[in-house]
Amino acid sequence: MEEILRKLKSIQGVIGVMIVESDGLLINSIVESNIDPEAISGLCASVFRNSRSILNTTNLGDLEIATLEADNGTLFIKRVEEVFLALLTRKEINLGLIRLTIKNASNELSNLL
Repeated sequence: MEEILRKLKSIQGVIGVMIVESDGLLINSIVESNIDPEAISGLCASVFRNSRSILNTTNLGDLEIATLEADNGTLFIKRVEEVFLALLTRKEINLGLIRLTIKNASNELSNLL
């Protein structure tokens, strides 16, 4: 699990990577020093659940990746089995590459769980 996090964090523009239990408890993280992973982990679970509820209401199907884009970066949240994989990135990240990387990392993580 640690190796997956290190590989994701090594991507240019990734400023934080977390694995979060479905109830919001932090399992593991590698983040820049100005980021509080404990504070973000609970919010990740909440954002994913609320986004999933919205999609179910609109009949668009199940949520794959919750993506929150902000002025200075993006938060990606992907459900993997019973946990969440969350990535914080800077604005200049290659979105296509990061989405593919998240998918591949999710498959690796799923094999460990």
